[in-house]
Amino acid sequence: MAAAMLSQSPATLRDLRFICGFSPAMIHCCWYATNVNTLLRYLRNLIRHFTYDAESDIGRFRKAIPSAPFPA
Repeated sequence: MAAAMLSQSPATLRDLRFICGFSPAMIHCCWYATNVNTLLRYLRNLIRHFTYDAESDIGRFRKAIPSAPFPA
């Protein structure tokens, strides 16, 4: 939504529709009841996984399973 607002002309934005839904499960979201503790947990996880490379996991799994159905 924010990207569309920044990149589209005002005429195009008139046709844009935004739907927001609410759920009882929202209490399980880390942003629902944000406080200092949840923000610190988010920051800690962000720092911990900053250098994570998903591609390296794929390569490691391909080597662990010789008959993996992944294309070479």
